[in-house]
Amino acid sequence: MLDLSLRSNKLPSKLIAAFLKRMCQALVRQHLRSEEKIKILTLIANLMKRHPRCVRLIQKKNKKGVDKKFGEDPYKSDEKDPLVARAL
Repeated sequence: MLDLSLRSNKLPSKLIAAFLKRMCQALVRQHLRSEEKIKILTLIANLMKRHPRCVRLIQKKNKKGVDKKFGEDPYKSDEKDPLVARAL
């Protein structure tokens, strides 16, 4: 049986990245208690460990190993379909 929970490694990284970006936006925009923030950060860290392609959301290196400068984020937060939201 196909496991489609967030723990599944079968989910596309694009979907997980879009979820992570929305969670981070909620973390920044919402007034949450410290316990809630810690739970969300733990969830984010665990998903990044499970889906290593999503690490590029927080650290992206070019071919020479030097960090690139941050530019404009191509992520479309208002997109309904997370697979085309350009989260990665």
